Amino acid sequence: MHTGNDLIFFEKLFKEYYPVLKLYASRYVNNNEVAEDIVQDVFFHVWENRNAIDFSAPMRPYLFKAIFNKSLNHSRSKYVKTSVSIEENIDYYIEKHIHSSVLPQEESLLLKEINAEINNCVNQLPEQCKKVFVLSRNIGLANKDIAAQLGVSVKTVEKHITKALKELKSHLKRQGYLEFILLIAASRI
Repeated sequence: MHTGNDLIFFEKLFKEYYPVLKLYASRYVNNNEVAEDIVQDVFFHVWENRNAIDFSAPMRPYLFKAIFNKSLNHSRSKYVKTSVSIEENIDYYIEKHIHSSVLPQEESLLLKEINAEINNCVNQLPEQCKKVFVLSRNIGLANKDIAAQLGVSVKTVEKHITKALKELKSHLKRQGYLEFILLIAASRI
């Protein structure tokens, strides 16, 4: 960042991401005030370390990962610090499960963005590779059925799928979505 533009850039970043990050944090901590504190702590950290952060890389995955880590740390410290009854622990985990099973609207919108990027990437694949990938992943056909339908070997089908997945992973990484997908997957395990 350039010194003269730091504050303007930071303000824009804050306004763009604060609402979605607050929703994301509240999903893990189940408390709006704590979620606000977590988001503010993350932005304070970004501001303090602005000279060390690569702002040319996509910021969304970086910020989501930071929120996830801070939320996880908060939940761990809350669990360790409080010696509550078994009944209170059970209520906490039931409530946490209910909250985690309902996708926040902002996360749902982000997943729609990711799906659009996936479709964009698949549409750019070579025609045969695209057919194989769509038949495999969208339709759910087995490799041998795809091979029979397209008149190619099973090995050829496997090569096309491998190529499509490699392209997809590379595309999502360049767009800054791969890390977010991994965060979502990790949070659901």
